[in-house]
Amino acid sequence: MPVDIFIEVASHLAPLDLLHMAQSSKQLRQNLMSKHSKPIWRTARDSLGMPDCPPDMSEPQYAQFIFTKNCYVCDKVTVQTIEYALRVRLCKRCFKIHLVRGPRILKSFGKRYVTDEAIYNLLPSYKGIKSTTDFKHWRYYMPYFLPLVKKYVAFTSESERNTFCAERNQAVAEIYTNGPKLERWHDEFQARKRAADQLLAKNRENDIKARLKGLGYTDEDLHIYDRRWDNLIDRPCELNPRIWKSILPKLEVLIVDWWEIRRKERISNLYRDHLENLNCIREEKLLMPSFGDVFLFPAIAKLGLDDPPRMKFTAEQWETTLAQVQDDISAYKVDLKAACVTSLCSARQILLPDIGEDRRVGMQQIQLHELLGQPDTPPLQRATSFLQLNDPRDYRSSRNLTYVELLSLQSYPPRHWTSASCASVESLVGKKDKISCDVKFVQIAEHFLADLGLPEWTPMTLVEMFDNSFSCYRCSPFIRRKKTWKALVEHYVDELNFFEKASEKLRDNKKTLKLVNDHELNNIEPLCGFGGQDETNDRWGNYYCALCTEAGIEWDNYMSLEVVTAHIFSKHDKVAEVDDIGQH
Repeated sequence: MPVDIFIEVASHLAPLDLLHMAQSSKQLRQNLMSKHSKPIWRTARDSLGMPDCPPDMSEPQYAQFIFTKNCYVCDKVTVQTIEYALRVRLCKRCFKIHLVRGPRILKSFGKRYVTDEAIYNLLPSYKGIKSTTDFKHWRYYMPYFLPLVKKYVAFTSESERNTFCAERNQAVAEIYTNGPKLERWHDEFQARKRAADQLLAKNRENDIKARLKGLGYTDEDLHIYDRRWDNLIDRPCELNPRIWKSILPKLEVLIVDWWEIRRKERISNLYRDHLENLNCIREEKLLMPSFGDVFLFPAIAKLGLDDPPRMKFTAEQWETTLAQVQDDISAYKVDLKAACVTSLCSARQILLPDIGEDRRVGMQQIQLHELLGQPDTPPLQRATSFLQLNDPRDYRSSRNLTYVELLSLQSYPPRHWTSASCASVESLVGKKDKISCDVKFVQIAEHFLADLGLPEWTPMTLVEMFDNSFSCYRCSPFIRRKKTWKALVEHYVDELNFFEKASEKLRDNKKTLKLVNDHELNNIEPLCGFGGQDETNDRWGNYYCALCTEAGIEWDNYMSLEVVTAHIFSKHDKVAEVDDIGQH
């Protein structure tokens, strides 16, 4: 291509286009990076109304500084922050590494240069604003600052050094003058570019929706909340035939997916309304299947599929279908209740030996016989009934639950379905096959009832009436806290689990640390009762047991000094010494 034609073509390009062109071939780079190409860069810059190129930068450097988004050090893309005075664009990591205080850079040149204020004026400091009069706090971009320092130190003539400093001071003053102007222009340019991109993206969206409506799709079909849909539509570029041919099949797949999503969402809302208007006792309502289970009923699963492609159905069809699944719902409720009873009975069959008459007599008789109910209290409503829901999707399933709490953990979908949840409705299946019972909870609850002089068929509602009134008598009186019935049982299980895990660690690590099970159930000493201090957060702190740590026994949390001291006394049977307590 003749040179004059190349110059004419290049003069109609933007500075960023010239940079990309210079990176495409060695010949173009040689032409555009030479001094003879300066008019081309100037024309491209003037077409955008840019300020004049600063004297300390070349035209290509100026264009790269303003229009590229790469970090000057690590080449990380999408770096938005520009330091106009320092003439550099850095990511956060490189900013911390390469923007260094002056004294740290000058330390290697000698102590006298650290206090030489003239050196600190050779280059603009961080952001071009000296926020403090103490120049030792000014920060500089090391790759730019270090060569100037070396040149300053290398001067042997004082006059030459003064001349150099004067030239640099003048250059720094010009940078401080044109830096704010450049920043204002760049902010305005970015605002104009964002507005233009938004308009272009909006026009593209309108064009796509108009073409889809021409194919027979409705406004409702095009109301899609999906990132994949947004990525195809919301782009600042025009819609040409090639792009339309490429994205149309992907758009139609998403539209069909959202027909299924809307069908499931409507069924979900109708079933939720049905549950809210259900007139029955609380237990029966809680036993109702979750949406995941309902959708697996054949009549519900095929509702709306008889009306392709949009899978719509009428209110009458819903009522008819709901009447058809009543037998399935009844069977589900029976199975769910049976699963709870089976898990509980299985746990009771493997309990440790009988509690013993000494404990059954009760060390604290409670005169509430009129509230106890009848000996035929259903197993699931007793104070010893604790179940677990083995569901990794629900953090609440990691602890024990009462029967009512378990039934309350219904797996209803959100107001807006996701394509992932619709692709696998099996993931929403309810609790029936995930219920289990930990024998420790049942065993400890029975011991507590015997300790309080209450029968094993005591209803859960009775012990829940006492709220935060129970306390563990095996804990030190200094750290004894009031707890609910459920919290008391959980506390005792945690103590027993700690002893088992700690003992196992000692065996594995072959340590001889003395470890006492102060919550041993077979001991006839009292287990629980009423009283104690109100529950507070003062048990947490930054202390831990150094004896446990040295033996390889891990602590989940740091505790207060009072708790650690009581732990050492009760678990290790010794008075805590200074070396026994660690601090984080």
